[in-house]
Amino acid sequence: MAKKKELTFWNVPVDRPLNEALEEAIKIDWHRTKSEFIRDAVRRKLENMGFNPPRPQLAE
Repeated sequence: MAKKKELTFWNVPVDRPLNEALEEAIKIDWHRTKSEFIRDAVRRKLENMGFNPPRPQLAE
């Protein structure tokens, strides 16, 4: 049996214009949810800073 993922949840307040911009970006982007978009953005920022966060594995 596969090991369960250990998740941490973030509760981050953002102002309304930022939220609205993100919702509009998701409509034209490949991300399906705000969470996907934010996780991808955080991974990219970390990679730019020299960190190598793990990439999600695709389901087989």
